Amino acid sequence: MPSPDGDGSSAFQPYRQFHDLPTRVEGCEQVPTVIGWVNHFRPVPSGPVWLSIGRTTSGYQFRFPDLATFDLDPEGLDITVYPAEGTPERTLTHLYKTQVWPMLLAHRGTTVLHASAVEVDGAAVAFLGETGWGKSTLAASMAGAGHPLVSDDVLPLHEDTDGRLAVTPTPDEHRLWGDSAEQVLPADRPRRKAAHYSDKMSLEASTRSDREALPLRRLYLLEAPDAADGPVAVEAPPAREAVGFLLRQSFRLDTTDHARLAAELDRLADLTRRVPIRRLRYPRDYDRLPDVRAAILDDLEGTPGAE
Repeated sequence: MPSPDGDGSSAFQPYRQFHDLPTRVEGCEQVPTVIGWVNHFRPVPSGPVWLSIGRTTSGYQFRFPDLATFDLDPEGLDITVYPAEGTPERTLTHLYKTQVWPMLLAHRGTTVLHASAVEVDGAAVAFLGETGWGKSTLAASMAGAGHPLVSDDVLPLHEDTDGRLAVTPTPDEHRLWGDSAEQVLPADRPRRKAAHYSDKMSLEASTRSDREALPLRRLYLLEAPDAADGPVAVEAPPAREAVGFLLRQSFRLDTTDHARLAAELDRLADLTRRVPIRRLRYPRDYDRLPDVRAAILDDLEGTPGAE
């Protein structure tokens, strides 16, 4: 398989928007054969596989059991989806936008973080953490306080024309669990299930950034909820810890591709040198969210943008 963009570059690649949606094909008997598996994802370590990624003769295949199979050629950008019987269109869109598309971007050399981001004073501020740690809730809380949503869950990075690390706002919605939606967004906000198999809700963003690109100003690494009792705390982590956290919270298609992994590590190390990073610890109590917002804004004060 050729290297990203043909040269294996570890530099930050330009942002690319690929397809709105893949070509849809009915009938799973047409799905190409997998010749080797490269990754399996489980929501919890001992749980069932939720997504398997394998190699085919023409590229890669994403298999979501009982939901859909996506077949793609990362070089030619041909993507085909084979939906399982009964899988609605909104679920296919959700799987593509939150899993397939970001991994394809990453495979072609773009650093894509598992992060939610908002705009503060003309720059992007991002929150990173595992699923269920509160990224989307915190971003929605910030958006409700007047800081427009930039992206939810998927954050591709690129260099802007001034050589700064930047993000491109995506036309996104808040994706929140029901209790979070009730606590941080108005009750009359229209909502629907993000996907038919999940209880997570999709809601129109409170405010949405209308800029073409924003410099990346700060990354906040969320501590696990079970380790976050006590007062709100913002502190700089050691560089090695920050790189490891970013590596765990980056989208990656093929974990067996060592050349791409090495290039990605170089980009993440570069990221820690160019953008201030903070560890953010706070109790997961909705009543404390104003304190968390205040701590973030206090930390940002006096730092007008990314270096």
